[in-house]
Amino acid sequence: MIEKYYLFRHGHTKVTNEQAETSLPIHYDETNLTAPILSEGVQVLERMGRFLGHEDIDGWFSSPLLRCKQTCEVISAVTGKKFEFAEGLAEDETQTLEQKEQRLTDFLASLAGVNYQSVAICTHGTNLSILVNLLSKAKRFTDPSKEFPKPGIIIVIIDGNINEVNFN
Repeated sequence: MIEKYYLFRHGHTKVTNEQAETSLPIHYDETNLTAPILSEGVQVLERMGRFLGHEDIDGWFSSPLLRCKQTCEVISAVTGKKFEFAEGLAEDETQTLEQKEQRLTDFLASLAGVNYQSVAICTHGTNLSILVNLLSKAKRFTDPSKEFPKPGIIIVIIDGNINEVNFN
């Protein structure tokens, strides 16, 4: 049974920086879905990697979209760990919140059959908020499509209790 989750969003992109500055919802199109991470956020990811490298994590998972892959490349360079890319963690703006929640519930259920003690998961804003709500004792985010942690924060969940570690 998984006792500890390390959840985090991909590194900073042009879109995530603009959204943080304006607090407006992100408008998704093909440009956003293929957005690379910004070089200015790499040091934050390296700090996250040093932290994660000292934790006892036996499962490493990520969305297969470019910005998550690039985030994982930076973290892997620090930790020496390899991420498994899972379609269930990808961003899909064609789905309703309920469909996203079901997809992420299915992803978590797929991990139950493996003897993981702790897992690290790199994904996208809405997915991250939904995962936090699914795994925590109380709903943290009332609207996961509009409320989510910024890049550079690792959310650690142990027995449903949330702790945030900010590397920004």
